[in-house]
Amino acid sequence: NLVFTGAFTPPQSLNMVLRAVLDARAAGAENLHLLLVGDGMSREALQKQVADLRAEDAVTFYGSVPATDVPKFTALADALLISLSDSPDLGLTVPGKLASYMAAAKPVLASMNGAGYAAVKESGGGLVSPACDRRALADNMLALYRMSNDERAALGQKAYAYYAAHYRRAELLKRLEKFTMEGK
Repeated sequence: NLVFTGAFTPPQSLNMVLRAVLDARAAGAENLHLLLVGDGMSREALQKQVADLRAEDAVTFYGSVPATDVPKFTALADALLISLSDSPDLGLTVPGKLASYMAAAKPVLASMNGAGYAAVKESGGGLVSPACDRRALADNMLALYRMSNDERAALGQKAYAYYAAHYRRAELLKRLEKFTMEGK
């Protein structure tokens, strides 16, 4: 089970993600399933795409939930999906969602460029492909699908360790204080 949480907007490239799911299923991940939790301006177009591709058995739209309920969905995940379109602006920062995904101690499946790509790669806590590279994303989906539960759990622990070292509030405040006091 792949889980995506958040806004359904063009910058998330979810139309490409839907096709990658079908590519991965065709390549052997026949039970791969994508759960989309959230809403947004692209929802109708994505639902139409799923219907046109006859992919209802591969994709479920759950709808919006309060932020406090998101952990219920991440707990169901074998991996958490984050994708961004190929835009230089989107690669400048690490999306907040990536830190939240890493905090969930689940493998991260990322399709993005820039700082987010580098963070997933450095963490060892998931698989990453360049933004909008459908083939590479499908290959990573297939690789995650073929992993054992223990292998996925090990990736999740690496993601959590990276979160704890780089994104926890206490760590961020300590780094901000050092920068302010020492300029480093």
